[in-house]
Amino acid sequence: MKISSEANGYLELRRRVQPFAYFWKTKPGLIDSFIRESDAYRRAVDGRTRPDDALAQLKSDKEFMAKLRAEKTRLQAGFVAIDPATGQVKAWVGSRDFKTDQFDHVVQAQRQGDVSVRSVQVSIRQIVLHTGIAQFPLSVNKLIPAS
Repeated sequence: MKISSEANGYLELRRRVQPFAYFWKTKPGLIDSFIRESDAYRRAVDGRTRPDDALAQLKSDKEFMAKLRAEKTRLQAGFVAIDPATGQVKAWVGSRDFKTDQFDHVVQAQRQGDVSVRSVQVSIRQIVLHTGIAQFPLSVNKLIPAS
């Protein structure tokens, strides 16, 4: 199949390729760590399942593993656009989908401490503190009160 500017070609290719397949195949220890960090693993161990048995059971659960892989490889980013002349926030995107991931990547994400980024981080923190905007997940069309 030829890859083209048509979306159908990419959709067909997506059906045949598992994203991150090589990554998961070469990092079995990482998979075990992710499983041990999961709520399902904690519930099993708290329910008196031996840790090794809980790990084996979850590894054999295809639905659990697919969900875990998707969750750990879902790319996320935050974006804020500030007018340099007025300081007005023009756009604020905290995550891909608030229903899926209730985490604001603009405010809550850890970042490396580059000098150029630090001033923006301080500005964002000031906006959050003075406006209370962190109390609301932002949508394209409206503010949705946090629950």
